[in-house]
Amino acid sequence: MKKICIINTDSGNQKSVYNAINNLNYSVKISHEKKDLEDCTHLILPGVGAYKNLMSKITKLELKEILMEQTKIKKKPFLGICVGMQILSTFGYEFEKSPGLDYIKGTVTKLKTTNYRLPHVGWNSLNIKKNSELFKGLDE
Repeated sequence: MKKICIINTDSGNQKSVYNAINNLNYSVKISHEKKDLEDCTHLILPGVGAYKNLMSKITKLELKEILMEQTKIKKKPFLGICVGMQILSTFGYEFEKSPGLDYIKGTVTKLKTTNYRLPHVGWNSLNIKKNSELFKGLDE
């Protein structure tokens, strides 16, 4: 049985993610406690806010080591949402250069665009250029 833990850093929309998963009838809880992160089968890190702020909260809550153990060593599925995904990079450049978790080598930088006001919040079209299992069965 899947047991999903939404990592609580007080920096995100944990309750809306909780409601969505709960609606799918999965076991789900919101926590940052080590025992809960070890006991679950899947981890989700939602985030709203700045790169550096989320990394500061992860450091303050002493989550770096447990996240590394659960995701990189035990290969537990992990989903980062918004800045929860961005901090998987080596560095982020929002306001200033800040170190991330370094799971994905690379940096997160501001988009260069003249077409949209940033931050751009809203719905856009998705143009699928390559068949993928990720998009199988989805309408445009």
